[in-house]
Amino acid sequence: TYLRGTIDITTAVIYVSLTVIFILIGPDAYISMRGKKITKKISGRLPFLLDLMNVCVHTGMTIESSLDYLSKEISTVDENLGYVVFKTVERSKVVGIEKAIDEFHQLVPTSEAQSFAMTLKQSLQYGSSVGPVLSSLASDIREINIMELEEKIGKLGAKMSIPLIVFIMIPIVVLIAAPGVLRMISDA
Repeated sequence: TYLRGTIDITTAVIYVSLTVIFILIGPDAYISMRGKKITKKISGRLPFLLDLMNVCVHTGMTIESSLDYLSKEISTVDENLGYVVFKTVERSKVVGIEKAIDEFHQLVPTSEAQSFAMTLKQSLQYGSSVGPVLSSLASDIREINIMELEEKIGKLGAKMSIPLIVFIMIPIVVLIAAPGVLRMISDA
């Protein structure tokens, strides 16, 4: 009974430890995973925002007014991107547009968002036309997204070979070898 009591206590300690670890680490891991997923989604939708900003700029709007307009309109298509643009517009009213654009990159820490922020800041500093640059940046980001997708597709073949070997090749080898092995066993 002493050994059984020790095993029960050890098992209880293990279960409690695993539960505490799950409760402490689980929510942080979930939030981190969800944050990365949303950041990637926003970064993927950035060319859409750039195209809409390009249209707004070509109609005569400034960068600030186009961001303000798009913060309201883009929420119907992508609420996460709309929220980030809305926060950028709100911060631009407080700290200025250049600082708000830097904060946009901090909210969405991707290379696409960094390119977007640098393009807008450069246009604001030097007064250059931002329309053609937004269009080319949108096409560049789309090309990068397509290349990443092609890379994932290329890796898919290697990942599919493991189930192919395990579930098809091994049973075939067993079916081919089984009659010979059975004959050897029956002869012995």
